[in-house]
Amino acid sequence: MTKKPVPPQVVWIVWGAMCMGLPVIQFFMGGGTPKIEEGATIPVIIVVPLILVMAATVVRWLVIPRLTTNIQRFQAMVVGVALAEAAEFLGVFMISSDSPTSMVIVFPLAFLGMLQFAPVYALEDEVK
Repeated sequence: MTKKPVPPQVVWIVWGAMCMGLPVIQFFMGGGTPKIEEGATIPVIIVVPLILVMAATVVRWLVIPRLTTNIQRFQAMVVGVALAEAAEFLGVFMISSDSPTSMVIVFPLAFLGMLQFAPVYALEDEVK
């Protein structure tokens, strides 16, 4: 039994919805636009979102190019985008509002982590 390919439009819609959700999380759950404070320290917990975005980057640039079907690429994209989005969730829930400087780092990092998954590869035919 062969699996049906995922239409490119579906891949783009899923990716776009996930990217639009990230600012919503930041502005409604994370308290809006974070501001940089002078002399603020960055907590060690910021390493966890960094690791998550690095893992997402590995999925995007090392795993996805090696996959042969678009269903596999779609599944890997969902995993990678979830890793990047998890960085934002950790930033919102684990980094206190007393450290907005950390959020200035985590939000753009998570957003760039998601942007790299723009599914241009979804337009390619199945790799033979």
